[in-house]
Amino acid sequence: MLGKSVYDGFLVDVQLAPVLLAKILGKELCAFDELALVDQDLYKSLTYVKHYKDSDDVADLELTFSVDEEFLGQINTVDLIPSGRSIKVTNENKIVYIHTMAQHRVVKQTKKQRDHFIAGFRSIISPTWLSLFSTHELQMLISGTTYDIDVGDLRKNTGLFFEILKFYFLFYSILWWISFKTSCNKMVMGNY
Repeated sequence: MLGKSVYDGFLVDVQLAPVLLAKILGKELCAFDELALVDQDLYKSLTYVKHYKDSDDVADLELTFSVDEEFLGQINTVDLIPSGRSIKVTNENKIVYIHTMAQHRVVKQTKKQRDHFIAGFRSIISPTWLSLFSTHELQMLISGTTYDIDVGDLRKNTGLFFEILKFYFLFYSILWWISFKTSCNKMVMGNY
């Protein structure tokens, strides 16, 4: 449905994660950099591991290349690398651990849902057409710009209608009208 909205030029008030936008465009972003937007707590924990100084040996944390995940009330241990639950994280391999954990959380954990979402989006909008845009530009196509509303531009493009509106509606009524016209309370790209 999001692809159809973009195709038809309707704005949807949704902010997608840059990593998802990049995947839609067929691009790759650094999973660790994007982790802060996806899972702030895990990002802080991995940053702590990266800068661990207590005894100067990260092995004291007793981490392994595995993660426990809960699904439908059951906890499963997932190896981040082959035989990961038996490989300890040390100062020598902690950077590999951090990037592997971030890759798992940002990319692998949501792969099935993300692939179905992207397939649906691309069934409406050609990947060739999408390749023309950056992640920021695609987000603007989905939900409009984040700029403040330019009342002068609104007046110029709506003519007499704006003059009538200013007598009958307050500021929030104008915002409601913009939201009604564009299906989003953000500034549209181009003109009205």
